Amino acid sequence: MKQFLLFILFPIISFGQEAPNFIEMDLDSITHNLYEDYLDQGKAVYLDLSATWCGPCRALHETGYFNEFYDVHGPNGYGDGYVFFIESDAGTSVSQLYWNGGYSYVEESNFPIIDDADESIYDTFGGDGYPTVCLVCPDKTLYLDDQDDLYWSDIVSAEYLEDMMYEKCGESMIPSNNLDASIIQMSSLNTYCGEKYYPKAIIRNMGKDSITSLDFEIYVNGNLAGSYLWTGLLHTYEKTEVLIPYIEGSGTDMTVVVSVVSVNGQVDDLINNNSSSKIVALGYYPLASDEVNIALNIDQMGWQCEWEFFDPENNIIGSQYYYPTGDLDGPLPDVEYYTFSNLNSGCYTFSAYDALANGLNDYSLTEWGSGGDTTIYYPTDGFVFTDINGDTMASIQTYEYYNDYSILIGADSTGGFIAPVKEQDIYSEIVAYPNPTFNAIYIEAKSISKSKLELFNLIGQSTPFYSTSINNDKLQLDMSYHANGLYFLKMNDGTKIKTLKIIVEN
Repeated sequence: MKQFLLFILFPIISFGQEAPNFIEMDLDSITHNLYEDYLDQGKAVYLDLSATWCGPCRALHETGYFNEFYDVHGPNGYGDGYVFFIESDAGTSVSQLYWNGGYSYVEESNFPIIDDADESIYDTFGGDGYPTVCLVCPDKTLYLDDQDDLYWSDIVSAEYLEDMMYEKCGESMIPSNNLDASIIQMSSLNTYCGEKYYPKAIIRNMGKDSITSLDFEIYVNGNLAGSYLWTGLLHTYEKTEVLIPYIEGSGTDMTVVVSVVSVNGQVDDLINNNSSSKIVALGYYPLASDEVNIALNIDQMGWQCEWEFFDPENNIIGSQYYYPTGDLDGPLPDVEYYTFSNLNSGCYTFSAYDALANGLNDYSLTEWGSGGDTTIYYPTDGFVFTDINGDTMASIQTYEYYNDYSILIGADSTGGFIAPVKEQDIYSEIVAYPNPTFNAIYIEAKSISKSKLELFNLIGQSTPFYSTSINNDKLQLDMSYHANGLYFLKMNDGTKIKTLKIIVEN
């Protein structure tokens, strides 16, 4: 019925048409005028037209990608990109936004929520099923889900949302600074064998001026480990991945910080986005064999998966970027086999990525029928390593997002390598507030009081701090005497290491 009314009463909106305006109040009683408050101010806006009962809507929301995007681009970040969750089913009550099936959209959103009670936003923006994701540019150009290269199912990261915003809307957006290089993230591996390590960083030009050179400094455990001069050409909002020549490893787990110290030979206009850190684990599996066989079980979400295999010089010697959709009707996943033979001695790293953590996961098949839905569950190994004799060296059943596994070929070992033991991650549900802070910041995580804490400044130097345990799961850090800027709190419970960014703004 909804699609029929949409066809009769409203024109089909497509790329090139001007987005309609709306003036609506959110759940916090704040009124939002799409044109005056956002588009006319040079801001781009994402609209997530969803329903609380919709499974794919909740799955998209639970990824947290819109939250991450809003943290960086919303009012507490660059201020150039905004997000609205639009509850678009007239049959849904407001109370379901607060709690529905064990989930709260209100508690899990850091951006405004609007109850589209009469479905007017859904209809006028061309909603076509749930979820429908729209992107509106400052020049009022509207990009619709399933049109214009924008698909909700392709939203695999906050970086994807950022890329799409600048690709579609960049020409109508105005940067705040003239010279501004931003390190989006360190994209290098999470493990190494203890010797060479190759830092990589993704850089975006957030300024009005083109970037032709960047001076980098690399710190390991707070000590300067190297520097690098990059030259090239980055126009406004363009990004590139910079591969920095290897640094000598510490032979232990290490904190690696990559910082931009100058742009075009000058000081950057905005310095709090010039640094990124990564905890790199010393973790490898000695292997006497010179052959590695890999079997990957790909389920119906295999198109979200990719992997790369690196040699000791960080060259890619094997890869697969996205698989075709698996057999939706079959009882088992598709299996892909790969063999790497006659490998020279050295440190090899296998890096796997699963966009939504369900493409190389346990497989389930749901059958729909008049008697109700039946789910058949098939536990499988996401990927399996075997040696030259076909003996299993490691099998990883599930993993989430990025995972690296380093293999030391030619090692003096007769036992192959052992799969890592999955420990309980006490930092999986960490909460830190307020952040930014000017005084104290509170950190909540299971048994946080038992963790070893270290605080580092922007260039990786260890910084003294005072902390007070409020209870076993909550502590307070006094940041009142620290200068404004970005800090990194390293937490180590003996099995897991977590780094938390803290911003001080006095």
